[in-house]
Amino acid sequence: TLEKRDLLLDVFGDILPVRVGNYEHEGVPNRAGNYYLGITRQIYRFIGNDGLLSWVYEAPEAIHQLMEYMTQDRLRQFEYLEAQGLIVPNTDNALAGPRAYGYCSDLPAPDAAPGTLGDLWCWAESQESTPISPAMFGEFVLPYLMRVTDRFGLGYYGWCEPQTDRLERIIAALPTLRSVTVTPWADLERTAELLGDR
Repeated sequence: TLEKRDLLLDVFGDILPVRVGNYEHEGVPNRAGNYYLGITRQIYRFIGNDGLLSWVYEAPEAIHQLMEYMTQDRLRQFEYLEAQGLIVPNTDNALAGPRAYGYCSDLPAPDAAPGTLGDLWCWAESQESTPISPAMFGEFVLPYLMRVTDRFGLGYYGWCEPQTDRLERIIAALPTLRSVTVTPWADLERTAELLGDR
């Protein structure tokens, strides 16, 4: 990273600022700047779609154990970044979620010194759990997402999942929620009602 920074400084550092930052979880360009949870995405990778969708019936304790494992993994990862002073503000043109910039006045300015997780946006989603019922989502997914998002200043929720049937639960469980993705597959009128003037 520092070698790349030095190369860029050498090439155009006198005309453009070069800054190291914008943590991103998986090296995917459209997620740059996200403090992305990806809990059910990782479980999907561990046990596949069939496992994720059938174990909630056949092995519910195993799903809870996997969710706990991934929740602890994410908490340790983010706490490490915080403890090492590697927090990079994402309240600028870094993405707060998959398609929204982090500009806001409720968190420290982007030029602030490395701070805490409470100074950042985080991004939660669970498109892999879309086929399970809202009640199952409330039992197997939402409590774990909440434990991680509660550590951050603001939350962004959603990606491609049409979460209309569980949006009330998401809003109630994630008090720092400030932005949501509303996909074309959502019930747009109902989603608008649920979001209201927020």
